[in-house]
Amino acid sequence: MSLQDPEGKDILDKGALGTQRTTHLRRQGLPRYQWTACDGRTRLRFLAYSHRIHRTNGLAFMILVLMWLRAFAIQTPVTFQTDWGQEFGGDNPERVRQLSHQFLQPLQGQLARYPKGRKGYNGPVVPTGSRGKRSHRTDDEEFYRPYLLNISDVQDFLIYSQRWVYFYNVLSPHFGASMNGRTPLAVLQSLGYTGDPAVAIFPPVLLGKLGTDLLMACDPVNGIDLLAYYFNG
Repeated sequence: MSLQDPEGKDILDKGALGTQRTTHLRRQGLPRYQWTACDGRTRLRFLAYSHRIHRTNGLAFMILVLMWLRAFAIQTPVTFQTDWGQEFGGDNPERVRQLSHQFLQPLQGQLARYPKGRKGYNGPVVPTGSRGKRSHRTDDEEFYRPYLLNISDVQDFLIYSQRWVYFYNVLSPHFGASMNGRTPLAVLQSLGYTGDPAVAIFPPVLLGKLGTDLLMACDPVNGIDLLAYYFNG
């Protein structure tokens, strides 16, 4: 399974949402960043949110996705295909290997990077303006624009996000390559998955303290080093 670009999307985009919605997001203290991972074959998507964007939140998101898949008995190795951002090792291949070994390999996961300068390799998870109608633009058009002004606090935000994940993965037909109008869950099942369909309803969570606690639990020694890199330096 290849989960493409577990990146932090900046929701606070006036060009996409307009001044009224971005002002509302700030005033209500709603999360600014959306973390997204999308399986290239099924289009199954996983979301989480944070108030800050850094490596700790990114790694915590990937670990949570891996734990979710393993809990539903999906044992296939998982590759997270990322960009060249510093939160995932930047230009340092040794750092990428180290992060992958410490935090992902115990759950049969690994980090990989698409070729530099080839953003199109990210498949369905790329910013607005890239090939075709991609998932981030879909978030803006079908989730944030219609519903953001109805959301009053973080808890409400997560409830709406859960509904959005359910609609996208379980109810909405997709018409990209090899989708043929099927939902991501239907494609997963057509590939042989016979387990609980709830696998398609990953609950969006607010990273932050959850992320730091998770990394400390996974690797207490190196987790301290990683957190110090971001919060003390």
